[in-house]
Amino acid sequence: MVTLTGELDTRADTRLLVEFTERLEGVVAVTDQLSCQIDQDGGYPTFGPLY
Repeated sequence: MVTLTGELDTRADTRLLVEFTERLEGVVAVTDQLSCQIDQDGGYPTFGPLY
């Protein structure tokens, strides 16, 4: 289990970090406790597995 905490610049950044973390080998769950300075609601790119 991984818990992400802290503050990033945008909501899109927090979503990407959660998605990247979920794709890491061995990660079974991610708890998102991230905040952001700018809450821009828009699409963000998705990526395939990092391994």
